[in-house]
Amino acid sequence: MKKIFWCLASMTILLTTGGCWLLQHPAPRPDEAYDLAPAAKQTGYSCRFSRIRNLSPAGRKMLCRHADNRISESPASWVQDPESLLARYLAGSFPVTPDAPQISVTILRFELDLARSQAVLSAELAAGAKIQRRIFTADLQNTSGADASRAMTLCAEKLVQTIITMIQEK
Repeated sequence: MKKIFWCLASMTILLTTGGCWLLQHPAPRPDEAYDLAPAAKQTGYSCRFSRIRNLSPAGRKMLCRHADNRISESPASWVQDPESLLARYLAGSFPVTPDAPQISVTILRFELDLARSQAVLSAELAAGAKIQRRIFTADLQNTSGADASRAMTLCAEKLVQTIITMIQEK
């Protein structure tokens, strides 16, 4: 009887303490960071950007807008803040020359609209006295960081096309 008791007691201790290492949760994965794809090519138009600023609530975290206008953070993040991402993208699209027109860009929205399955970049563009507010969208195929990066790069390319139009109209 004592042997059975000690045997059961030993097995209980081994199973309860030994099982702890079996049931441990894996270490949390570090956040994934995404970038915009580099600009495919320079446009052939030159432009100087006097200011690129971000008035959206977006920082390095990807923001997701839900149907009820609730904003949440995605587990994925951007490698830089929105103004730095766009500054690099625009620098890759437009060479700078001394006589180039000067444009300022104010980012109003830089987010993933989950209700509409779209990436959204809203910006105000100012060239002298001419001011335009535009919303650029691109469809999301899923909610992954990689797809968000792909879609937001398409939005940035649409911004470039709008800037080209502004330059041509001057």
